[in-house]
Amino acid sequence: MTEDGRRTTKDQRLMTISHFINVNGLALHYLDWGGDGPPAVFYHATGFLADLWAPIVEPLTARYHCFALDQRGHGQSDKPPVGAGHYNWHHTADDLEGFFDALSLRDVLAIGHSSGATTIAMVAGRRPELIAQAVLIEPTARSRAAPFSAERAMQLVERTRKRRARWPSRDDMYADLVARQSYAAWRPDVLRLYVEAGTRMTESGEVELRCAPEVEAELYSHFGEINPFDHFGAMRCPALVMQGIGPSAWPTTPGDEVAAAMVNARLVKIKEGGHLVAMEAPHKVSEAIAEFLV
Repeated sequence: MTEDGRRTTKDQRLMTISHFINVNGLALHYLDWGGDGPPAVFYHATGFLADLWAPIVEPLTARYHCFALDQRGHGQSDKPPVGAGHYNWHHTADDLEGFFDALSLRDVLAIGHSSGATTIAMVAGRRPELIAQAVLIEPTARSRAAPFSAERAMQLVERTRKRRARWPSRDDMYADLVARQSYAAWRPDVLRLYVEAGTRMTESGEVELRCAPEVEAELYSHFGEINPFDHFGAMRCPALVMQGIGPSAWPTTPGDEVAAAMVNARLVKIKEGGHLVAMEAPHKVSEAIAEFLV
């Protein structure tokens, strides 16, 4: 069992081993699903955690040795203090690069979602020997026709800081989230996985998010500091760009622009999901990855 009795390390379908590794002075948590073949590494979106990749990992273990890393401040990884310069794009990329080096991983199939996807592009551009193929699911980027707005960014930061972080129980949390528009389209088993794995028990008996809203907000406050298209253009490995175009899609997601900025990219649009397509339709994400890897 974990330290709070939340769950065992054995998934019902996959044997999952939980590890910690020192990267850039932090104990970063990662999951090792095992599997045969070359390494595949999964990097989650801001505010989420490694466990949520489970439905997408499962069909890949027949061909790859699968790992998923919790970003700093997320999941069970160390959580350095907010406001001291610990959370920005460069740290997120340095941690992923450091993880590859710590485990001596090369020629990786790297699969990322949102900020995790853009971070993979950053690493692939500067260390091409690390990543052989990349799958970028809804990478964080704004269309060049809709430039970064500091005002809109601060509105997002302030909304995120006020986000609820505690509930009386996991059942209460599930009931709360499933009634919200932003979570209503999630596949129920993935939402339940987020509730179970994405929280810890407090001393008072409540449950709280493993990624504090303050950490998420701090990361959002730095999103305007890079131009993602510089990093997309620096990539040389084959890449799959995945865009959700369903009812929950973000109108500013520029899938066509992202793919066009890369030397060797294919774009797939999935109508069953939006920006959170990895949680809303993981089976469709898996199908698209399988077709890319043929």
